[in-house]
Amino acid sequence: MIKTLTSAFKNKDIRKKLLYTLMMLVVIRIGSLLPIPGVDTEYFSTLLSGFNSGDLSYLSAFTGGSFEKMSLFALSITPYITSSIIMQLLTIAIPKLEEMQKEGEDGRLGLCLCCFLKSLLQIGSDSK
Repeated sequence: MIKTLTSAFKNKDIRKKLLYTLMMLVVIRIGSLLPIPGVDTEYFSTLLSGFNSGDLSYLSAFTGGSFEKMSLFALSITPYITSSIIMQLLTIAIPKLEEMQKEGEDGRLGLCLCCFLKSLLQIGSDSK
């Protein structure tokens, strides 16, 4: 096992991928420990403690406990999905957005940027 790891780290491409994977694991772990600003984590902890003994006990296992702590990564991709749906509906109502959508790749990139910014604003407004 140790021989395999040392030989893997000798290859530059594999070493780069392994280090990237380890760094992403560290980032995800830190993000699952950071609480969402403005959220009473004790309230959610007591609220969800009743679920952990019942049928929803798998919820804590799937989220790694981040949902109980109401951590930053407990939100998952929900704000982005919501903002993407809103942007799709707005392309029908706002002619400028419809033009952006028809521009091809550059227009879609602009809409994706708008979705991303909207999701950040949504996260910020939800935490107040």
